[in-house]
Amino acid sequence: MRGATVGMLMAIIVAFTHGGCGNSIYHQARAAQPADSAHRLRVRIEEGRKLAESTRREVTALAGGHVSNPSAAAELLVVHGHDLRRSALSIQDVAARVEPGPQRTASLDLIAALTRAGEATIRAGEATATERAECLQVAQAALGRALEAAGRTAGTD
Repeated sequence: MRGATVGMLMAIIVAFTHGGCGNSIYHQARAAQPADSAHRLRVRIEEGRKLAESTRREVTALAGGHVSNPSAAAELLVVHGHDLRRSALSIQDVAARVEPGPQRTASLDLIAALTRAGEATIRAGEATATERAECLQVAQAALGRALEAAGRTAGTD
């Protein structure tokens, strides 16, 4: 019985070390990513910019009363807010691997702006109906600053 257990453990170890985990989605994603960190940073910045634009459209629609289900739209803002914060962390992760220079420095402003925009968007989504209008204005302003920072960062190539 003990020999069978040891044999099974050895088979599992061999499976994991010889390709069983080598073809995971993480390995595939890493292989698809460009090796150049500066290029990866530009890609992440562009993703963050697009997310901020999309979120600003959602905030504007909710603030203007142009949504059929305000409750669902507010829940979506919370999701977008968390996505903005994740985008900031993603940019930060890649920026740490880029040589010091204008692009890296500008990306730090974008990281901070996306983080603040994410937090403001989450607050707007979680706000009560009476607080929501003011929170949406704050989120719109924060998203505008994030988009300005993304534009400055893109201009440092």
